[in-house]
Amino acid sequence: MAKRKGKKTWFAANSVFLHADRGSGPRQLYEERVVLLRARSGQKAIALAMREANRYAGMLDAVTFTGFVDIYQPFDEVAVGAEVYSHMDQSDLGPTEYLSLRYPPEPLDCEAEGREHRYYNKARGYSACYHCAVVKPGELWK
Repeated sequence: MAKRKGKKTWFAANSVFLHADRGSGPRQLYEERVVLLRARSGQKAIALAMREANRYAGMLDAVTFTGFVDIYQPFDEVAVGAEVYSHMDQSDLGPTEYLSLRYPPEPLDCEAEGREHRYYNKARGYSACYHCAVVKPGELWK
């Protein structure tokens, strides 16, 4: 068996997923997920990231991988405090408007806006809504 050339290096891969809406209104829930991978090249890192993203989406109920992957090769050694992902974006917006558009504030309570909660397992017997700040005791995600 021939030995592969090149040393594996670290890559961070950002993938975007769509969580199916379950009665919470027209708002879509997207998840950006960054994982660390080791590969011999950027092309191989993309292939690994695509495979990992499809695996992740397949493990979850009603989650679809959008096909978007962005890789980043860290300049720092992978360790505590190391930068493992960075994304640059150009915009004519000021900081407040840009952040509001990219990361809209979550409402305090979906029900106050006439929408239903969509819960996930927050941990230790608590459920949290994907779309607002509500956290309640119990397994409400079932």
